[in-house]
Amino acid sequence: MGENKTRWSSVSRRGFTLIELMIGMLLTTIVIGGTYLMFTSSSEVFSHQNLTSENHNNIRFAVELLKADVARAGFMSSPNGATDPQVCPPPTFSVPALSLTEDVVVQIDGSDFLTTDQLLVVGDMSAYPPFQISSIAGTVITVVPQPEVDDATFANIFQEPVSASSRVIRLTNPDGLSQFGKVSNVSGDDTINLVLPLTPATTGSCGYSPMAAENHEINAVTGYLYTIEADPAVDASMEKTDLVRWRADFTNGGFTNIPGSRLVVAEYVVGLDFVVLGVVPSGQPANDPSVALPDPEEEHGMDSSGSTASIMDESDVDASPQRVRYVDFRIMTRTREAIPRRLAVPTGASAVGHAEQVYFPLSNNRVADVRTIQGKIAAPNLTFRNLQ
Repeated sequence: MGENKTRWSSVSRRGFTLIELMIGMLLTTIVIGGTYLMFTSSSEVFSHQNLTSENHNNIRFAVELLKADVARAGFMSSPNGATDPQVCPPPTFSVPALSLTEDVVVQIDGSDFLTTDQLLVVGDMSAYPPFQISSIAGTVITVVPQPEVDDATFANIFQEPVSASSRVIRLTNPDGLSQFGKVSNVSGDDTINLVLPLTPATTGSCGYSPMAAENHEINAVTGYLYTIEADPAVDASMEKTDLVRWRADFTNGGFTNIPGSRLVVAEYVVGLDFVVLGVVPSGQPANDPSVALPDPEEEHGMDSSGSTASIMDESDVDASPQRVRYVDFRIMTRTREAIPRRLAVPTGASAVGHAEQVYFPLSNNRVADVRTIQGKIAAPNLTFRNLQ
């Protein structure tokens, strides 16, 4: 017992040797370094998860807004243009409720670009109910005033402030059939007049009837264009693109974007795809190029006659809105920051706009994570409202 005490006393007096001290410092460094690496890796993973969650939260507003606009466009659909002659003969003024343009090139900077689809929806975006028509005299329509709408408010509803002749209106007769017209002037007093350049005025079952004008309704119509654009407020090297919603008015025979109406509905969007699903009418020729053949990988519905639904290209959507049943969409959004280099990233990121895309290539051999949200918007009113 006494001998052991002597040995420990000797060690205590002598202290640790240099080797023992170095080993202790090495072990301490390993423990501290491992703890730091674990902390930083966990922080990067947590930050990456937050960015991914931010992607979904960022896109939800855009999805809900897109669904609401397409639904309103469906309600406002009218058998105008080159539509089925059994429904209504083509009038002199045509407005498609949905207009799809595919594979539009968006320049990010001097060398990089992506492609996107563009969708123009035309619908009743007014917060006010339809106005009742009291009389029609030539091209002058007098409506029944609403107590809560004064002259200035009425002018704002039915006439774009940027142009005196840019607003489109929709007339609906007692049978539920409709046609569009373009406003050339708005005036107001005890009754409020709309002056329409309908020459000649279309009457009968496919237009308005002067003898029964009091049973007609009138709505203001607005166009909205969904597309992807590079952020003009950010340097091009940041490679930032957003999903943008433009308000459009009708000028020079088509809808054009209104300056100052640009609304960013989702940031860091790198892909926007639309697929319009409709029906092939009975007796449709198998070789008709205006209607694409059904894709077996797509979900299709059936109409009342048993015709198979098929994907329609943009020209057929414009010409035959009454055939539209659904609008499928896919929105791809990237994280606002590159993936940390410590995280494993597969090589060979897929091309922008492809369904299998998982990563978006950035400069300096960096990549951003990409998440995709898909949805389907039912548009039954595009078909059935005008056939009742």
